[in-house]
Amino acid sequence: MVDVISNFEYDVSIIMPIFNAEEFIEESINSVINQTGSHKIQVLLIDDGSDDSSVEIVSRLMNDTSRENIDLILIQNNHKGVSRARNTGIRFSKGKYILYLDSDDLLSESTIDKLINFFDKHYNEIDIVTYPIFQMYSLKDDKEYAEKNLMSFNVNDETVIREVLPHSRNNFFMKDKKLVSQIVDVEKNPYTPQTTMNVMVKNSFNVADRTYFYEQLPYAEDANYNTEYVMKKHKLGFCSEGTYYYRKSHFSSVNKHQSPVDSWEILLQYYDYQFLKHETKEGKIPRYVQNVVLYEIRWRFASMNLFPHHLGKEYLSWENQFRTYLKRIDVEVIFKTPLMDRYHRYALLLLRKNQFDFLNDKDGIDFYTENKKIGSERNFETIVTDMYIKKGVFYLSAFIKVPLQEYIHIKPIIRINGEKKYLTTFVSSYSYHRKREKSNEFKGYTFSFDLNGLYRNIEFNFSYEFNGIEYEIKKVWMSRNRIFSGGDKKYFGDKFTFTEIGLMKYLFEPIPTLPLLSLKNEKTKNISLKSSNPDVVTAIRNFSDTVDEKTLIWLYSDREGVIDNAYYQFMNDFSKDDGVERYYIVDGDPHPLVQENIPEVNRIHYGSVEHFQILTVTQLILGAYQGFDEIFPYGKELYELIKDKISFDFVYLQHGVLHATTPWIYSKERTYIDKFVVSSEYEKENLIKNYGYTEKDILLTGMARFDIKNKETKVIEKPSEKRILFAPSWRNTLIDHREGTEWIVNTDALLNSKYYEGIKELFNSNDLYRLLEENDLFFDIKLHPIFATEAKKMGLESDRIHFIDENFPLETYKIFITDFSSFVFDAVYGNIPIIYYVPDYYYFRDGNHTYSNLDISLDDAFGDFVMNVDDLTKSLRSIINNDYETLDIYCDKVENFYNLPVGYSTREGLYEKLILGYGEKNAN
Repeated sequence: MVDVISNFEYDVSIIMPIFNAEEFIEESINSVINQTGSHKIQVLLIDDGSDDSSVEIVSRLMNDTSRENIDLILIQNNHKGVSRARNTGIRFSKGKYILYLDSDDLLSESTIDKLINFFDKHYNEIDIVTYPIFQMYSLKDDKEYAEKNLMSFNVNDETVIREVLPHSRNNFFMKDKKLVSQIVDVEKNPYTPQTTMNVMVKNSFNVADRTYFYEQLPYAEDANYNTEYVMKKHKLGFCSEGTYYYRKSHFSSVNKHQSPVDSWEILLQYYDYQFLKHETKEGKIPRYVQNVVLYEIRWRFASMNLFPHHLGKEYLSWENQFRTYLKRIDVEVIFKTPLMDRYHRYALLLLRKNQFDFLNDKDGIDFYTENKKIGSERNFETIVTDMYIKKGVFYLSAFIKVPLQEYIHIKPIIRINGEKKYLTTFVSSYSYHRKREKSNEFKGYTFSFDLNGLYRNIEFNFSYEFNGIEYEIKKVWMSRNRIFSGGDKKYFGDKFTFTEIGLMKYLFEPIPTLPLLSLKNEKTKNISLKSSNPDVVTAIRNFSDTVDEKTLIWLYSDREGVIDNAYYQFMNDFSKDDGVERYYIVDGDPHPLVQENIPEVNRIHYGSVEHFQILTVTQLILGAYQGFDEIFPYGKELYELIKDKISFDFVYLQHGVLHATTPWIYSKERTYIDKFVVSSEYEKENLIKNYGYTEKDILLTGMARFDIKNKETKVIEKPSEKRILFAPSWRNTLIDHREGTEWIVNTDALLNSKYYEGIKELFNSNDLYRLLEENDLFFDIKLHPIFATEAKKMGLESDRIHFIDENFPLETYKIFITDFSSFVFDAVYGNIPIIYYVPDYYYFRDGNHTYSNLDISLDDAFGDFVMNVDDLTKSLRSIINNDYETLDIYCDKVENFYNLPVGYSTREGLYEKLILGYGEKNAN
């Protein structure tokens, strides 16, 4: 240990900015009061104008604290922002070291003692020390947790259990899987960006010599401040003892700048400040500083929080500015920084508009840019997106997961008993790699082969060719494999076996029936033993032996609590005397309509043993929802043990018209959809052009609910008043997590969102209220089912505007308003005047939902597109003045969108096509 300055009044000053922190402030301060050791601690509590009870709580703790070595000091700052609050703390600090703690976060009991001891030991080597950071979550009643991630906390003498997870940045300081205290020389290792405030820094005795936060930057001020300290000696200390608990379960200031809507200018300012501040005389940016900036770019690029598409025509100007900063980051830094996906590294080079060179030999391909080798391809990784055998036809789809296919053309080859054939490629939907924007161009291909009637062995061997050299596939990942169950490599058909004999190599062998039956039974026995419940697996796998192979079974499925196209189609088909057994899947308690209209014998409960078994013998499932959980009740583990016994076709009925740009969800590569039911030529063309479907995959028959009968839908009486319906969609960024098929809403985030603000403005608008009153109109708000339980939490009331739970028939409304919900196409079908009200449109364009683009632009849709209540009121007035008819400028679009014949029954149309294709049992 070296001698250090000793004329500070305290060993450490802890700076804690406060703003409306009444829920957490006491626990945070107590985590300081309860520190072990006898170090003198100054706690500077900088209140930034709180209007809750935060100040009262602090005052009480100041009076109650009995520890002589700890002084709590309250300073009023009055709405100056977090950087000013911290700077105020820095000016008042009298500690040899400064430590930062947010008012909702915690320190473990020995943190300060351990940090001071470490800092004293290395005082002359470093100016900043970091330590482990863990993310702390409040437990949710509807979520399961791993026991190893749970930790007890004492809160007001009560034990509270929380989930605690290590931050990924802790890995920077791992050696042999353990955190190790160390001094990092950032010249030698620039890949340890310290961007959060789990730090202790060296204080200066003279106030004027101290390092302060840059107050003109409202975001990433932490990273700026820390970088200044690191670059003083080009060193960063890490103390493996002590913990910073970062609370993640509530809406915080970090969320305010997450969307590009709120950060697009700030980010450029941040990059500019970092580079200007640390640029050398030679005009170079230290690699540590480059990596700090890249760390911010990395997570934003991967999470749809980087690109401000809402800027419209101004976007290209922003992208050009962004590119100038990106080009100042060395290629080597991009390829060596940790935590970044391999293909996103190449994507950033494409964004930089780098030029590339390629050299290949028998071993593979080498990639070069700026005269430097940046990578190579030796494995020719292949992702099999689907593989199955149905009705004796072998089908495989895959994509080539090799970088820079924007520039190189890799040709897939199939050899059938040695005979070589090139396969046609297309741009795979997996080019949206780990994000909802296209990042890398991956080429996909498909292959099918009819095995029926073959009496000789056939070997299939896939490989690739580039620049005249053929390459063996050395790495394969099965995204979907519906042939081989339980890790087994052999599939048994009725008169053949199909075996994996190598990577992307398969052998078909015809085999007599009797020995085949014995082999099938042996396989079921072996696979069942791999399960924790072998009797259940055996019962499911053997169920098909108890059902006559000529039996025709069709299943119909909506979603829990929802009546949709599957129900309506079932009600049409159920009465048919066509030899088909039909069952409706009920998830949870039966809906009243199901209870009234579907006999119990024709209901199967989701997840029941009967449901498990019947999927092995059904030929067809008609579903309004197409996610794995909506189709399969098993869970992935059980599904893996029985999937070779399942061979039904899935008919996707939709629950609305697909108009959102979502190839990462609905492309043929990604779904279990065999037949896609559509209602318009637009949908058909869109699915073929942008989603990889063929014409034979698509049934243009219309949604079943388009010709429902009144007696099937009349749940409640129609409203007698003149009414307007507003039915917005949900928002992915306002979801906390998912449990099975249920989405759990983050209420805190919802109430701080532009989405909620737009709804609140409806209730607060005097102009809108007057318009409703003048025309004796009532305004119903029907939230998406995912958000339905949140209506009461919004606390909004009006005698003209109401949240509703009821399902009034759409045709009883005078005007239909939505944002981008596919429900709008029901209004188009019913020729109801439409308005698109999207108060958070900019946030939508920048990624606040599962998609950010629409295949039919709101600027070219079926009604006015507005973003605020004033414009909404004007559009409503225009429709009212037009006798509640669709405005002339939209009439042609509305009238011509659907081209179904007058008097045509959508349900009968679909039934006829399905009975024609599936009315006779075909052997697999």
